[in-house]
Formats: sequence, C-alpha cells, structure tokens
Amino acid sequence: MTDHASLRTSFSYPGISSSPHFVQVCQNLTSQAEILTQYIIEGLTNGEGIVIIARLGLRKALSAKFKDLGLDLNDLKAQGKIRIFDADFMLSLFNFEDTVDRAAFEKCVLTPVFETKLKFGKVRAFGEMVDILWKDGWQDLAIELEGWWGEICEEHNLMLLCTYLLESLDPAEYNHSLKRICNTHNHLVPITTFNSSPSEGMVDSFEVAWNNVVDKFKFSKHISSFSPTV
Repeated sequence: MTDHASLRTSFSYPGISSSPHFVQVCQNLTSQAEILTQYIIEGLTNGEGIVIIARLGLRKALSAKFKDLGLDLNDLKAQGKIRIFDADFMLSLFNFEDTVDRAAFEKCVLTPVFETKLKFGKVRAFGEMVDILWKDGWQDLAIELEGWWGEICEEHNLMLLCTYLLESLDPAEYNHSLKRICNTHNHLVPITTFNSSPSEGMVDSFEVAWNNVVDKFKFSKHISSFSPTV
C-alpha cells in the first residue's frame, strides 16, 4: 500500500485548509489533472473523504496520473476513499434548458457528501459542472451554481475546488469573467503554466487580467501568491 504522506512534499497545496471554496483557472487538461491530483493526495494524507464530479477526459487523465504515482484509483474507489461522478450526467439531473433546479442540485451533491462525511468526518470535493455551463454559454447559471456551492461549503464545512479551463473563457472578456468568477469564491489561486505551451500569448493576456482583478479583491479574498508545482 502506498504511503500517501510520502507524496505530500511533491504534491502539496499550501493554505488549502484555510478556505472552503476556492478557484483556479487551468491552462489545459494536463495542468487541471496535476492540480486535482495534488488536491486529492492532500486530502488522502489528511484522512479526508473525496468526492469528485468530473468529465470523462479529466477522469482519464486523473487515472493516468495516479498510475504514474503508483496509486490505483479503482482501489481507492473500492475502499470508499474517493467517490467519482460524471459531471455531464450529474448536471443533466438538475439543468433544464435555461434553468437550474436548486432542490435537484442539492439532492445530487449532498447525498454523496453526507455519506462520505459520515464515514470520514471531513470531505473535500471537486466540481467541474460550472466550467461546463460557462463554456456552453450559460455564464449566469454557472455563477448561480457557484453561489449554491458556496452556501453548502459554509453550512456543511465542505472544502471545494472549482477549476475553469482557459479555453472556456473569452479572451476579450477576461476581466469581466474573472471578476464574476472570483467574486463567488473566497480563495483565489493563480494559473499554473508550462513554458512549452503553444497558448503562451493567451496565458500572458490572462495573467494581466488576473492581476487586475485580484488587486480589487486583495482585502476581501485569500489570494495565493504561488502556483502549485509538480
């Protein structure tokens, strides 16, 4: 059995326990999988239960990342340490045309959260449904969903990571989009970049917008000055 604590030095997320609802924009699927892996490893090390709501592509990338670390994601699922749900399917259960149903949403997310909390005492979750809504043009619904998540975090002491892919955001609207997204979270984490990425120009534009927006929130939000490293 792999000692999760032995991986903590390489896969740590400083300050994560201080804020229940935080956000990071990821450059691509690779960086998203890296971030989520660090997040999960930290939770396993702390003896927390994990609830993941993700699309197929991210689930595959996550499984490959765990395999590289010598961890069997299916084994962790069988032990009940990690519960994984399909983001597209779960979203379909409470997203009807141009609306989202709060009662149906809470039934979908609270059931696995409560069951996991009963077993482990503390839960950290990850949700990709807001990114799906945002990318599909339903930004108002994504913000509404973020608000519901925030209330659940506060009421049930839930730690939640939300990620948005850089490609989901319109470069012409970076400032406006980031202002709306950051306003619904209490912990803001800067983008993780890879020097070899072909989207370097987009990242530069994004970082300018990010710095402009977080400067406005510096007295009301927990803003990390680091990017997680792997």
